[in-house]
Amino acid sequence: EKLLKEDNPDLMAVLFDGVDKLQHQIWMFLDPALIPANPSPWQKRMRELCLEYFRKLDTYIQRLVELAGSEAQVFMASDHGFTATTEVVRINTFLHEKGYLVWKETDGSEASNRRESSWFANLDWDKTLAYCRTPSSNGITIRVAEKPGDPGVQPSEYEAFREKLICDLENFRDPNTGERIIQAIHKREDVYSGAAMHEAPDLTLVLRDYGFVSIKNYEPAVEPRETPGGTHHPDGIFLAGGYGIKSNYEGKRQNVVDVPAALLYSLGLSVPADFEGYVPEEFFTETHLDLKPIKIGASTVTGEEANTGTGDISEDEKQQIIAQLQMLGYME
Repeated sequence: EKLLKEDNPDLMAVLFDGVDKLQHQIWMFLDPALIPANPSPWQKRMRELCLEYFRKLDTYIQRLVELAGSEAQVFMASDHGFTATTEVVRINTFLHEKGYLVWKETDGSEASNRRESSWFANLDWDKTLAYCRTPSSNGITIRVAEKPGDPGVQPSEYEAFREKLICDLENFRDPNTGERIIQAIHKREDVYSGAAMHEAPDLTLVLRDYGFVSIKNYEPAVEPRETPGGTHHPDGIFLAGGYGIKSNYEGKRQNVVDVPAALLYSLGLSVPADFEGYVPEEFFTETHLDLKPIKIGASTVTGEEANTGTGDISEDEKQQIIAQLQMLGYME
């Protein structure tokens, strides 16, 4: 309240991340398709507690908007939506079955068992050609030989190898229904750009239930989850209201990168010429656009010019991150 009551504040940004953390854990109480026909008293109680959280959140948002005042422009955006994930997809197990990946043999030692249960796939790097690096990444990396004789796919064979891999992934199907387990497969160059594009996965997968892959060396490659969980859906929300914004308008779908462009415009700042997002002009009234034209500014600095230094995290911090990822369902 103090910030909003100061004279002419330009911007206040609030992040409510509880909606993400909770929905990963409580989706079975929110999704009508998952609620049993005759819920138990405990299930009813849990659902009511979940709904109460969202009611309280609504009151917080209401208070913030009231404090901002009638001259403010208010934007609400999510980085994704939510849906149910009902199965575990062990993508490295599938790649092993198809001959693209070879697990490293374990000798039963403590170090070997620790590697086998780690958050990174324990692979035979002399024989593995394609693999998924980390849980929840949903990305497959193809090993390309840097020079003749090195392990991996020869550069001249890359395109043919990738097309065969895509074909095999498209034929990864539910044995009972024949439905594809992977609904979409994106090539790196189709979804990424920029100087660091070569570091992105060669293929990015969209599972049929939008869930996150597992990299564990377990079988089978796909099986139902004991309890459905919440997972990200690509369709989120982008809402706007207040001074200079149309009322009762429902526009076309926007890209998530349009959100910061809209905020830059709302603050009277220039949108960089090389910015990926676009200002959603249709959100604003013609009068507002006339009084406050969109300004395009200079291009941003390149990745090479920016400071990219990062510090290493401790083992304790790493384990805390892993534990949280497991709690949220990103890791099996």
